[in-house]
Amino acid sequence: ASACDLVLSHCPLSVLKYKEKGYEAYCMPIEGDGDIFKNHNLKKEIDVLFFGLINPDRKEFLDYIKSNDISLRIIGESTNFVSLEELPKIISRSKIVLNLSKSTGKTVLNYASEDIYNFNYMWKSRPIEAALCGTLCISEYSPALEIIFDKNEIPTFYTKEECVEILKKLLADQELLSKYTTKFCLKISDLYEDKKNFEPIYNAIEKSAYRIVKLNKFPYW
Repeated sequence: ASACDLVLSHCPLSVLKYKEKGYEAYCMPIEGDGDIFKNHNLKKEIDVLFFGLINPDRKEFLDYIKSNDISLRIIGESTNFVSLEELPKIISRSKIVLNLSKSTGKTVLNYASEDIYNFNYMWKSRPIEAALCGTLCISEYSPALEIIFDKNEIPTFYTKEECVEILKKLLADQELLSKYTTKFCLKISDLYEDKKNFEPIYNAIEKSAYRIVKLNKFPYW
């Protein structure tokens, strides 16, 4: 970062860490292209959609949801993948997108404590993709959600039991689902759709002066 004029990061948490050190930093998710991820205004015929790779922890969540008689469509299981052109249409046909936040790697990669933690809670792209396609996303907890959303703007959970409780509540109440969906989609669209999100980044690029951050020493790596 010391060799750059500004830093662009997918993660709101890392943006704050760069700013803490005095760097010019902005959040720029790679999934914010409104020409790709857009609402196709299709009939909402899929109750719950999950897309992504399936690891043991995610499988436990997904199996539990299905065991509670909730209609769930999964994309990414084994060879069940779709194209980038087809995915936004499927999201648009869904009432709710499910986001699972735990890291998919073996452990948190930390030089001081590499094998202590089983996972961390990561900021994923599903909320952005869902919102731009006009669909509500409910999410496993992630610290980044507290930076982006106010209270009651995105339903969150820690356990599979809490997840099922939220899904049943929303699917049984069309008015509540619609209220959450509208608020959620507007929030993400205003923040992360590329055309809007790039304005402050463009202004920062055009500035003639930048903050200068000096290193006391080069890090050992």
